[in-house]
Amino acid sequence: ADSKMRKRAMDGDSIVRPNIPPRRIWDLYSNRVLPFHALPVEEPDHIPDNVWAVSHSWVQDEDRKHVTTRINDKGWKVPIPKGTDIHNIRIELLNLGAEYVFLDVMCLRQKDGKWTEKDYVLKKEWRLDVPTIGYVYQHSNRQTIITFFNGLGLPFSITRDSLTSEFHWMQRVWTLQETAPCWLPGGLTMQTFKSEKIHEEMGPEFYERLYNVVDLAEKDIFQLINAIRTRKFSNPVDQIWGLAYLLRCKTLPIYEPDLDPEDAWDALVQHMDPRKRSELLFG
Repeated sequence: ADSKMRKRAMDGDSIVRPNIPPRRIWDLYSNRVLPFHALPVEEPDHIPDNVWAVSHSWVQDEDRKHVTTRINDKGWKVPIPKGTDIHNIRIELLNLGAEYVFLDVMCLRQKDGKWTEKDYVLKKEWRLDVPTIGYVYQHSNRQTIITFFNGLGLPFSITRDSLTSEFHWMQRVWTLQETAPCWLPGGLTMQTFKSEKIHEEMGPEFYERLYNVVDLAEKDIFQLINAIRTRKFSNPVDQIWGLAYLLRCKTLPIYEPDLDPEDAWDALVQHMDPRKRSELLFG
């Protein structure tokens, strides 16, 4: 049923059913990555409330390590910051109350370095999985999201340097569609609560920017475009696909990492709601 659902979701170069659950989830209790259809769900496309999502900012390449682990059956190397490890990340998620989580580095097939011919399976999965990630985070007002603002598993910090870094959560393209009302901060430590001076200086700016990000979900197309133009990315086409789900398109273009950004934008415009397309044309 799961494979049929994902096959029916695509029609040529279009995703005709964007409301697709994640292909895999991380079962924290058994410490195994499982196919989503292993969960007892009412319908194949239903995401239960006990499936949480993790949102995080990626660190620089030189601050990242790639770990081979039995948790994902050694399917791919898992990229995580050098300042933490998978065990500590799992313990923190469990302590926050999570049972099943969607964490992209564990549940979305990852590439190691440049694209190669061996990445055929990865590209095939990403055609559907990357454009529909937003549904995992925004399918329900009850969806719980754990957010690591400074990097997966890294301590929470709101210093001037961290907030202005291009690798901070608020500076990244993909985190716009990973924003929802029900979220928990990850990376809290004793130092987080001791830094009163820093919180007094930077706290108001941090929370104002955070509330602005949450409010963006209800903004018009021009405000969304302006917001995403200022954000950083690893691949230029990510700006376009990071915008696609936010526009609430009824159909989506498939993800092609090697596509020229102009061609990616043309593909997105074709999938826009006619009203939004008219706003774009006449505005």
